[in-house]
Amino acid sequence: MENNNQAQNEIKKRKSLKRIIIKYSIVIAICLAIAIICLFTRNFTKAIVGTKEYYRIWADSFTIPGIIYIFLALIIFLINEGSLTALGYMGRIIVRSFTPNSKKERMNYYEYSQSKKKITGYSCLLWVGLAFFLVGLIFLILFYNA
Repeated sequence: MENNNQAQNEIKKRKSLKRIIIKYSIVIAICLAIAIICLFTRNFTKAIVGTKEYYRIWADSFTIPGIIYIFLALIIFLINEGSLTALGYMGRIIVRSFTPNSKKERMNYYEYSQSKKKITGYSCLLWVGLAFFLVGLIFLILFYNA
């Protein structure tokens, strides 16, 4: 009986680890795609290696996706804390007022706020964003020391 429970716990841990790896891989891939787009829009292929311009391009390319993901994690945190629930409720009322044939009963604010589900598993956005931001800071330091 104990071996069966241990085997089930081991399977759950593997599935959980697999989900975490997939989640982080997707977030890192999207951050890298944003960084590569930033690199190509700045014509980094024409910059001479070791110059200030070269380091500035790399600093910008890693700082931009880092800041985007840090602020995205912050917004999700604020949504979970209920700071933006009132805006969502007002937006819903405005959309319903302009929608024809919407005869559904309106929820009051308390019912609306209780029906909202919390977003979980967004810490990977913060950690990947911080990592990219730190790489950008390293290139920024190289920019000022070049």
